[in-house]
Amino acid sequence: MFAWVVVLGMFPGYATAAGISGVYELREKGEVRKLEITEHRGMNSLQFALYVQSANFSGSMFGLADLKGNTATYRTKDCKMTITFVGNKAVISNADTDCRDYLKPGILLDGTYIRKP
Repeated sequence: MFAWVVVLGMFPGYATAAGISGVYELREKGEVRKLEITEHRGMNSLQFALYVQSANFSGSMFGLADLKGNTATYRTKDCKMTITFVGNKAVISNADTDCRDYLKPGILLDGTYIRKP
């Protein structure tokens, strides 16, 4: 993951803004979840950063997901989740319970995140 940040920092034109790139947010039950997306054209992938603020806890999760059409799939040995883009929404679904452990046990990832203007 760190290598991608370095590569993208060295070649900023490589990560071009696209239709799904942007910041999405979900506010629910006193929790704020922010999803930042950067689409990588020509690589069929996207980079994401997921931030969670809940009461006195905050955490983050970063990754590179495969992108096919409007659906991105993130997969590691411990975590799998899907992000589907529809209009101004990013819907995280099927997030394994192990994905939540990257942030804090009990934190929910699934939901509909609305793109910020």
